[in-house]
Amino acid sequence: VRDLSEKGVSFEFLHKEGAVVDPEVIDFFSYEYDQYYLSGLPCQKVFEIDGGERNDGRKTRRCGLAFGELDSNQRAQLNLLLNEYLADK
Repeated sequence: VRDLSEKGVSFEFLHKEGAVVDPEVIDFFSYEYDQYYLSGLPCQKVFEIDGGERNDGRKTRRCGLAFGELDSNQRAQLNLLLNEYLADK
């Protein structure tokens, strides 16, 4: 994950020729934050661009997703992630 806000997320991934990234729902999880898990966030792809090349020669891509309508629990969990875990990072 490169950027995260209450409106969406962008992330970088290893590019595989022919692979399509276009999720309708995503999950967030982390073992670092007490096994934090937030599931079923509706989303829509906004962009996908070249991300560069790693030291090992593999290419990356960057994808941006806008969140759809979140329910009250999802909004609360996302706010917890943003305000409690990531505020000082």
